[in-house]
Amino acid sequence: MTDITSSSHLDSECIDPQNGVYIVRKSIHGASTPLHVQIKIWGEQHRVSCELNECQTNKVLAWRSGLLSCQCVHLQSVSYCKTFLTSPSLTEESLKEMVKSKWFGQDKIKQYVDRQKLAQEENAPLSVESKIGIPPSKRFISVYKPNISYYSILDRVMVSYDTKKNLWHCPCAKTLRSCTHKYIAKWHLFQVNPELFRKVQSTESAEEFQATAMEESDESETYPTKDVSKVKSMVEYILMNKKLPSTIPNHLRLSSVYKEFPQHLIPDETMCYHCSDCTFLSDPVCITREAKILTTTGIVQGGSLLQHLFYFNYE
Repeated sequence: MTDITSSSHLDSECIDPQNGVYIVRKSIHGASTPLHVQIKIWGEQHRVSCELNECQTNKVLAWRSGLLSCQCVHLQSVSYCKTFLTSPSLTEESLKEMVKSKWFGQDKIKQYVDRQKLAQEENAPLSVESKIGIPPSKRFISVYKPNISYYSILDRVMVSYDTKKNLWHCPCAKTLRSCTHKYIAKWHLFQVNPELFRKVQSTESAEEFQATAMEESDESETYPTKDVSKVKSMVEYILMNKKLPSTIPNHLRLSSVYKEFPQHLIPDETMCYHCSDCTFLSDPVCITREAKILTTTGIVQGGSLLQHLFYFNYE
């Protein structure tokens, strides 16, 4: 699909009108997991973004070519959105019922209630169920996530539940591993559609109820890394490859004549520096939307900083 019109576009739903967040079908044909986009062109901070890595990369390439207004098919389809979804008011009583049914331990109640309060403070819906995902046997729940990570750049993740296989999926965890987002999605469905839980049991292992804080925390995927060895490696690489020359050319020392600075800062590297077999890095992914550029005349704020990921392959 290339041309988006009133008669040919991807289905979309508005889940957070205050922050301009929508759910859009990934593709027009076949099985399709909905994805998030944001179009917020009011207030102090404007943001127009699609969470799909491919769309982010294409947007940056278009921007570098001077096509500043280029939008992917997902963002364009939002213009024809006619559906507005609401978030149910999830109660602590339903959480207690889930504890009685042994879906998780008593200690998790405060964690999920605190996440609900945080969403309310940010004026964001905690959980919203999409109606446009395919196949119909899967339920898709958009869950609020407060921290930026490689799998969530718009403060939300899409959790899916396969009612036929009784399997949950979240982009932050493996299929049979628990996470905060899965449990909030379960809380949502348990309250609005309890019959789903009467004939099934959790597919996650029992020991996941005693999962460590690292496994349950969203912070495990944040940037920068807290691994001392990785930090040391990063600093050494910057020291060896990113130092300013002793003699700086005049055109770089003088005040910039450009009033526009890049909105997205992307590393030039595309290959792993440490590997000898020309290992490619991932497509760029966003790690913050509050990057700062230090210029000769001041500080430019509000840009996005992206990084390339390296995926280890153990064979």
